[in-house]
Formats: sequence, C-alpha cells, structure tokens
Amino acid sequence: MNRISPLLIVVSILTAQIDFNEGPYGSEYFDISGPFTLVDLNLELGDVNSDNTVNILDIIATVNHVLGFDVFTDSQIAQADLNFDGSTDILDIVALANLVLSPEASAWDFETQWNGEESYIFFTIGPTSSTTLWNASDADDLLEDSPDNVHYFFLSNRSTYFQDVRDKKGEFDVILAGMSDEELAHWKSHLHFVPDKCDSHAEEFVDAVCGIRSISIDRFQRWREVG
Repeated sequence: MNRISPLLIVVSILTAQIDFNEGPYGSEYFDISGPFTLVDLNLELGDVNSDNTVNILDIIATVNHVLGFDVFTDSQIAQADLNFDGSTDILDIVALANLVLSPEASAWDFETQWNGEESYIFFTIGPTSSTTLWNASDADDLLEDSPDNVHYFFLSNRSTYFQDVRDKKGEFDVILAGMSDEELAHWKSHLHFVPDKCDSHAEEFVDAVCGIRSISIDRFQRWREVG
C-alpha cells in the first residue's frame, strides 16, 4: 500500500492557504472575506522624486533606474512598483505613464494584495463608538511591537470622516519621519488611511468593519474581531 508522507500533507495544506478564497463569502460561510478595494492616502505611488506630484520627471527617473543609470532607494522602489510585483520594470513605467496621463486616486485591492502570509487589522471610529482606541497615544509602540506581516487600516464612519483619517495619517507621518529608509518603505505599504466614509463601501465590508472598533482578517482570509 502506498503511504502519503505527513510532510507532504503539511506542505499541501500550507500551499492551499495562499490561494485567494473564491467564496462564497460572508458570516454564513465561515466569515470568509470577499474581495474589496479601498482608496488609500498612503498609496501616493509614482512620486519617486518626492516632490509631491507625479509627472514626467518621475517617468524619467524610473526609466534611468530600470536601465541601470541610477539606483533607487528602498522607498523609491516602493513608490515605483505600481503593479505590486516586488520589482520595478517596464510594466511599472507603462503604468506610471498612464497615471500621469490619467490621474486617479490610488487604491488598495485586497484580492491583488493577498498572499496568504499576512494579516489585516481595521480600526474604525463611528458616531457612537468610543474614541479611546482611536485616540490612543501609543502609535509608535504599535509599529515597534508589530510583526512585519500585519497591515493596519484606519477608517471613520463619522460625518468628519475625511478629517478624522487625515489627522490620523498626520500622527503616523511624524513617526515615520524618524525611521530609516527601509522602515519607511515597509510601513508606507502596511499602513492604510481610507478617506472615504466607512459605510460607503460594499455591503459585506460595511457589515464587517463599520460597526466594530477593531476587526481583522487573518491569513486564512477569515474575519476576526479584535479585543
């Protein structure tokens, strides 16, 4: 009789966890999170020369990097990697050119970003929720103690939603300003500030996130309440 190695079983299970779950989604199906896309103030992609605008100068700088005439820092590489494939190449140059010609708000797409190795924590402030967690002054400790494979999202469901999120981003920007280039590149891609009102998103996302102060998606793609 042929026997299946226990190691092979473990490897197969771990491999299966990486694939994005195609559904069904929702609370009646093991709380599996479906796909969603969020506008993200921290995704100012393409601005490789840090002049607060994306234009032809960024295209020229990226072309020079791809051709080997210039070497980008980790932070510049994070800015130039518009298709999130971990490298900067001709595909990113094309995407950057399209961005210059047709500017649009940068968005973070869950299904595209999914790799089965990271977790995602959402902090939401609402009209009736406590502000204690949102107003906590230990943001630097959060980053210092956090595992590298965790993303943090900040949303508001109040009438002041844009100001709430912009102020929160400002708090973290002060902390990031004191980090190394490598740390800055990491947290720019793992901190997400959503300027749209929480309940303006898809129904399944709203049900999971907007009425709860903190909730997460684990690496098995399941919603988990935090705290």
